[in-house]
Amino acid sequence: MSHRSPLSRLLVAILALSLVTACEDFPQQDTPPRAAQTKAPPKKGFCPAAGPITRSLLPSPEGVERVATNPCLGVNDLIGLALDAIPEQKMADEAELRTFRQGLRTFATRVTVAADAVDCAYENDHLAVSIYQDPQYDWSVGLVAVVRGDLEAAAEDAVCLLLKQVPFLPDVRPRAVGPPTPKFCADAQSREARGYDFMIMWIADSDAMCRSLTHAIRPT
Repeated sequence: MSHRSPLSRLLVAILALSLVTACEDFPQQDTPPRAAQTKAPPKKGFCPAAGPITRSLLPSPEGVERVATNPCLGVNDLIGLALDAIPEQKMADEAELRTFRQGLRTFATRVTVAADAVDCAYENDHLAVSIYQDPQYDWSVGLVAVVRGDLEAAAEDAVCLLLKQVPFLPDVRPRAVGPPTPKFCADAQSREARGYDFMIMWIADSDAMCRSLTHAIRPT
């Protein structure tokens, strides 16, 4: 017995060592693969939500769909989002819509300038932008920007330039139900909310959208 006991212990040690080595040759079943542990890259084109005050000042016109809110700001992108709904033939045939396109560039440029004036303008509750569309006549679109008071100079500049491009302010009185008529309009309204001054600017390409946005922002 005295000779077997040390030998037995030696065999047990060798066997245990071999088992440990064998275990190290195989991956642990409960350890996730390395690829799963890496974080996915952030999605491109992500834009943060607007702050609660500016977002609350965006209108919700009756019978009009809000098709985009706080799109990533870029002059061409913002113009493209608004113009994509207008058929090329209609844009070519309607002088009013071509005028609207020129005004839209002014609007988008000035909104972008206002956003650049403040870092993270969306997140810091300085800016909110929304695009609206008639669900039945998809070429009838409008854009609204809510700009906080410390960007008021940029907003007033945009309003001034836009009104110079509009032949006259649109007639926003109610009219008989029917298809919209191409009509370029632009306007602005000052508003106070939670101790801050805001400028709400809007632009549209039809009489129906002009009325919808105007009545929602400046109720009579």
